[in-house]
Amino acid sequence: MVLVASLSTVLGDRGSERENVIYVLVGFLCLFAVKCGEDEEAEELAKVQSDRIVYQIASLVCVLISTDNLLRWLERGGNSYWFWLCSGSVAMVVLFGILALVAQFFYWADIVKKLNDRLVEGSGH
Repeated sequence: MVLVASLSTVLGDRGSERENVIYVLVGFLCLFAVKCGEDEEAEELAKVQSDRIVYQIASLVCVLISTDNLLRWLERGGNSYWFWLCSGSVAMVVLFGILALVAQFFYWADIVKKLNDRLVEGSGH
């Protein structure tokens, strides 16, 4: 639901801005309700994996900025004078695309490292 609300907001659904904000808020309320219904064991697992979430958040931010720049570049005009990272230039699209890939690489490298450590511990070497 959050994805649908986000896409309609980003792609410029023909509804009013107030409706888009309501969709996003309802989506976040649904996510909050799901989070409150989880049991304690899942919460402990989430604490263990919280160190890797930084890479995912960094990647998400880079993808959003890259997509914003790509849309500004395709529309030929939506320059942002207050935030130079959203200038709409091809250099910013490529830069943030590469940064998103680097963040994903670090995320998966950390997962593979921890899985390899478990494998070595399990084999007794």
